[in-house]
Amino acid sequence: MKKILIGTSALVAAAAFAGSANAADPIKLSVGGYGAVMVGYASNDDGYVTALDQEVSAVDVKGDNEIHFSGKTTLDNGLTVAVKYEFEAGGRSADKTNDEWSIAVSGNFGTIKTGADDNALMMIHNNAPVVGGRLFNGGAADNDVLGGAYVLRPTSAKNVELLADTGINTGGDSESISYISPSFAGFTFGASYVPSVDQGENQAGATNQSAGVVSDGYGVGLAYAGKFGDVTVGADIGWLTADNGNTVDSHNQYQAGLKFGYAGFEVGGAYRALQQDGIEGRKDQDGRSWEAGVSYKTGPYGIALTYFDISVEESQTINQNIGDSEAQMWQLSTSYNMGPGVDLVGGLAYVSFDSTDNNGVSGALNSNDGWVAATGLSLTF
Repeated sequence: MKKILIGTSALVAAAAFAGSANAADPIKLSVGGYGAVMVGYASNDDGYVTALDQEVSAVDVKGDNEIHFSGKTTLDNGLTVAVKYEFEAGGRSADKTNDEWSIAVSGNFGTIKTGADDNALMMIHNNAPVVGGRLFNGGAADNDVLGGAYVLRPTSAKNVELLADTGINTGGDSESISYISPSFAGFTFGASYVPSVDQGENQAGATNQSAGVVSDGYGVGLAYAGKFGDVTVGADIGWLTADNGNTVDSHNQYQAGLKFGYAGFEVGGAYRALQQDGIEGRKDQDGRSWEAGVSYKTGPYGIALTYFDISVEESQTINQNIGDSEAQMWQLSTSYNMGPGVDLVGGLAYVSFDSTDNNGVSGALNSNDGWVAATGLSLTF
């Protein structure tokens, strides 16, 4: 119970420190979000499809749509209170209605943000540059190509999901509390507490810890954003550790990102590492992912080339079970702005998956690779 009250107490303390006050104006919600529809063609390895013994459609239509409600107000004491609610509006996550939500209080001390939203490490992270809006579900990290929505991902390669983003997104949409400091000479500090990093939103965390649930995550990070002449620079480092109950001795993750921009060009990359040691021969997990890319934008046109690489090794020495997962992806994305909030996008991607099953055995069902070509409209509003 004490841990559950941490987030509430922090918000109350921030408000009390600033003194009592009423909002000058009530919070009024505005509507925003994005919409996208893509038509894509994907190939799959003949050996994998034959071993799968299922028909696979080469051409597919995919949507990705969300409605966002947001609003804020500034109180007479100078505090700003903001809210955000995101809802799926059809497409790739049509089975999930509510997505993310947050309530934040900010002032001269920085920002305290609570809710089911990105943690501080994700908020400060620098990914490799991309263009194309919601093409392949946006970006190169954690997209539909790595997720197996076009080229099928073998079941034994599911562990690549653990590191499909170079930012530490552990906890997903679990309720959490984060702090982002004001910028000092371009530097920003961030910290997060996630009561249950292995649970979904609105689910109990501490009560499940005895069952070995990854729980009680603590993360800190430092970011820099600055400009030297005509060159922009963005960089970050971060670390998260978690108390994993009865099955894990230690769980640590690290992230780093770096990006430069000049005259329409951007070049950058990022790295993430996972180190998890089990107790008494229980499950160990080690892995890393990295990405690198370059983009160029001029007028309404944009183009980017990005590479993403993932490797995860899992072992459970009690039963001598070992499972490795790897994925590599190349992505070329383009965009053309047709008008405010309307982009025509298209791209090519190649992805390969290679894995072993829980007994360390590879086979036709453990590897797949293929090409993806997709085009469509990406909207923002």
